[in-house]
Amino acid sequence: MFLRSIAAVGVVALLGAAPHVHAATFSYAATNSTGFSAAQLAAGDFSFTDADLELGGGVAVSDLREALGPTAPEMRAEAQSLHGINRVLASSNMAVISEEDRATGIGGPFSMAVSIWADTFTITGGTGTGTVSLSAGVSGQFGNGYGAEGLYALAAASEAEAGEILDDPVGAVLGDALPSPILLVHQSTTAPQYMADGERVAPGSAFGRTVIGTYEFTYDQPFVLVSMLAGFAHDFGSLSAMQSAVFGLTVTGNAAAVIETGSGVAYPLAAVPEPETYALFLAGLGLLGVAARRARA
Repeated sequence: MFLRSIAAVGVVALLGAAPHVHAATFSYAATNSTGFSAAQLAAGDFSFTDADLELGGGVAVSDLREALGPTAPEMRAEAQSLHGINRVLASSNMAVISEEDRATGIGGPFSMAVSIWADTFTITGGTGTGTVSLSAGVSGQFGNGYGAEGLYALAAASEAEAGEILDDPVGAVLGDALPSPILLVHQSTTAPQYMADGERVAPGSAFGRTVIGTYEFTYDQPFVLVSMLAGFAHDFGSLSAMQSAVFGLTVTGNAAAVIETGSGVAYPLAAVPEPETYALFLAGLGLLGVAARRARA
C-alpha cells in the first residue's frame, strides 16, 4: 500500500527547482484531511490539505489543525534530510473515512513524510575497479495502532536518474528511473484485512535494522548514491524515525583509497556485520556444502 500511497509526492516537488545532483537534499511533509480515490489517483486530480517542501537540509513540517479543529494535531508529518542521515515522522489520530478508498486508493485522513539525499562519490588511490561496503542504520518505532508504513532504499544512479528521482521521487521509484536498491527496508503495521507490501510487523514494533551491501566502482570515475526514507500513517498508526538511516561506506581491500564527495561530507565507515550474522552465513555455507555432497553422491 505504501508505494501506491505516496505516488502524489512528485506533484508537490515541482513547487521548487530540483537541487543540483552532485549534492542534494529534499524533505517533504504532507497531510490530507480526506484521502484520494483510485479515480483521482489515475487522473492526477488531487491535492494535499497541507504540505511543506524544504531543500538544503531544512525541516519540512505539516501539522494539520485548522481543517480538523484547533486542538492537538490530528495529523502530523515531519522530515529532514542531511547528507548521510534521513529523518521522518508520520502520525494519524483519525480513522479512515472511506473503506473503498482505503482498499483501492489512499484511505484518509493520512500523513506522509519523505526524506532524500543524493551525493556524488569519486574514489582515487587505485586502478581499475574496486568495491565499497555500504551500510545504513535504519531505526525507529511504530505506534500501538494499525496503519503505518516505513520504507528505506539506497540505490546507485546516473546523474540523469538522480535528477529524475529528485524531480519526482516516488514516481521514479514506481517507474524505471530508480535502479534496484542496494539497501532496502520496508515494513508496515497495516491492518490484517488489507494487503501490504514489504514485511508486516505488529503495532508497537521497532522499525528497521542495520542493512549492509556492496557496490563495485571504477577508480577516478564519479558515481551517485541516492538515499530515501519515507513514512506514511493513517487510521491510528504512527512511525517515528527521526534518528534513522545513518549511512556509512568503506573501500574494501585498499587502505590508500581516498573518497571525495560532491557535498564535501566525510561519511563514517560502513557498519560491520554482527558476529551472529557471520555465524548464520557460515552455517548457510555448511548446509550448501552438505547438499552439494549429497547431490554428487
